[in-house]
Amino acid sequence: MNANYRENDKQPPWLEYMEHAADAGIRVTADSREELFVRAAEGMFTLVADARDIEPEELLTVSVEAPDIETLMVYWLSELNFYHQVHRWLFRKYKIVEMVDFRITAELNGIRVVPNTRNVFAEIKAVTYHGLSVRQEGDRWLAEIIFDL
Repeated sequence: MNANYRENDKQPPWLEYMEHAADAGIRVTADSREELFVRAAEGMFTLVADARDIEPEELLTVSVEAPDIETLMVYWLSELNFYHQVHRWLFRKYKIVEMVDFRITAELNGIRVVPNTRNVFAEIKAVTYHGLSVRQEGDRWLAEIIFDL
């Protein structure tokens, strides 16, 4: 779990860390589906690195499609984690360009980091389906996501 982030900065009110054995989890709330997916990405990256001082230098467009909302969340976060792990992207800004049914297209701003030059806390091996929940409760959206570290 990213204790460094929690100790060094006040977490946003929409983000809650969930303890889960050797894994880490987040609970995210939002006013819309689009905002929920953005906040889930932001929350995931707080577990990975401290990106607060990043000045975005590059733009990346990502599109993901899935058969349902829960799978879309896993695919979305897994795609962002892939770009982080393989291409060393560290994202700072997220903009949902289109979200129709279970398809999302987003523009992401960030930088490509050289290993060991940023304050990286953890490596996410996988976004899991264990304990996964993406749902609307009244006029709010809620997601609970567990990551294999």
